[in-house]
Parts: sequence; C-alpha cells; structure tokens
Amino acid sequence: LVTHPNLVNCLLDGMGGADAATVSYNNANTGNDGDDDLGDATAHDDATPGTMLAVECASCLREIVTRGMEEHKKVALLLELKVFGKLCKLSGLGGEGNVNGNDHRLRKLDLITVDGTQIDAVVAAAELVNTAGLELIPGWELQCQISPTSSSTPMVQPVNMLMNQCLELSFSCLAYDDIDVSGAVIDLVSRILVSLEKKESFWNNNIETTNLTRGTLCNSLLSRILSILHLRMKYPTDFQFDYEDEDEAEEEMYRTHLRKLYQRIVRFRPQLVLQFIGSCLSSLSQPLSATSPTEIEVALRLVFHFGEGRRPAP
Repeated sequence: LVTHPNLVNCLLDGMGGADAATVSYNNANTGNDGDDDLGDATAHDDATPGTMLAVECASCLREIVTRGMEEHKKVALLLELKVFGKLCKLSGLGGEGNVNGNDHRLRKLDLITVDGTQIDAVVAAAELVNTAGLELIPGWELQCQISPTSSSTPMVQPVNMLMNQCLELSFSCLAYDDIDVSGAVIDLVSRILVSLEKKESFWNNNIETTNLTRGTLCNSLLSRILSILHLRMKYPTDFQFDYEDEDEAEEEMYRTHLRKLYQRIVRFRPQLVLQFIGSCLSSLSQPLSATSPTEIEVALRLVFHFGEGRRPAP
C-alpha cells in the first residue's frame, strides 16, 4: 500500500474528516445561526459521518502498521507512511507540542478540546498512535546498538523526528479528558518508560528538544508524565465509588493503570517524584478547609502510592 501514496494519503486525510463538528462548535460559540444537521449533532453528541469515516481510516492504517516485518523495515514503513506527522498536523501540534493558536480550524482532529461529535475519531486516533508507537520504539532502539552516541547516520535524524512526534501525540492523548482516549495510550507510555529506564543515555543524546540542556531530556519527560498523571488521577466531582456501576468501575480500572505508571516512575526516579510531590503539597491553598477535596485527595494519593512504589517486592 505504501507504493500507492494516493491511497495512503486518502486514509490520512480521512483522519481529519471529523472537522465538521469543529465548524459547528465555532458557530455555536460565535453566535452564528447554524441550521444544518451538524449543529444538532454537536448538541446531541452524535457522531458525524466525517467522524465515522475517520474511525474507519484509522482502522485501515492500524492494519497497515501492524503488518509483520523486521524492525528496521517497520521503521522505514512508518517513515514513508508519515502517520505521526499527519496526525500532528491535523491536531495542530508542532514538533515540540506547540498548538497552532486557538483557531479550531487548524485542529481538524482536536486533541485539546473535548467534543462529543469527534470523540470516536479521537479514540481511534489515540489507538493508532498507541499501535504505531509500539511498533516504532523497538526499531528506534536499534540505533542504540548501531550508533549509541552519534546521530550522523542518514536514518537517525528522520527517525528521531518521528519519535518526537510520537511523544507529543502520546502525551496529548494521555492528558485528554476522556478515559477512552487517555487509556488508549497507556501501553505506549508504559513502553516509553521501560525504554527510558534501559536506554536513558540514548534518549538524552538523540532526542533534540528546544529549551533543554543536553542530557536532561529524561527528567523532563518524566516530569511531564507526572504532571499529566497528577491531572488525570483526580476523580470526577460526581464520582460515587460505586464499583457495581459499569462506568465507575471503568473509571477505577483506568486509575489503576495510571497508578502503575506512577509507581514505575517512583522506582526509576524516587527523588524526582519526591520533588514533584512536594510541589503539589506546597501548591495547596491554606487553610486546607478552603481547598477542593479533590485536590487534597489526589495529593495524598501521590504520597500513598509513592510508599507502595518504594516497598520492596515480596
């Protein structure tokens, strides 16, 4: 399929087909009268035809990405498919995670604002990011064996850019305020943490990020993940801890997965996590009676799970 770029481009362009809901969103927020069906779709959180198209396109792309082949060939496939680059463009994310302003027209696949008409497409995109990222990392790590400290080989720079795009997309999905989207990339984030633990120097030397001192990338990525986990570990205000309720059981299972990510970081960088906990506790309003119970609860949860993470294995 890669030898037919028009077909692949159609699938990638189809991933942005859910932007019809964004137009309706803008109309609703600017006071424009929308007498088309898209306005009703936004109001009732119904998937638009464009959203359904995006879901099917994502499914086709996942089938292509998961085709069995050697790791270096898989990296070449991902480079030619340009999946990460296209998704960054559709979502308005730059290579460093910068959002192209607040213009919704530049975010055809919005990974920032929750939109009921787009949610199925965003979930499908997150699943595609997860699948493609898991396929990319083993091939990218091969560079560590071939050239552990040099980025001079022809393939290294494009693949490093691919990894940058993968990181930005995975973190944006993880931070998304919907457990189906956020939960879809947990396996990828876990795999990233494993790679950071085993090949820290390789990450520090090969991934280029502006405004960072060389050799500090690992801590920067871990701090970013911690901030997202802190945000997403908070329970909804209407959460009743009723585990017989299917939706709340899913919420609890999702936070179990987040806890495992957090405890992996605790074991890897306990001092960094302690600093983060200290910052979270210091940011609580005083007196505590004036602070939201949700903020206090998540801060205490970080302390409790830190102890669990540091506990020796039986």
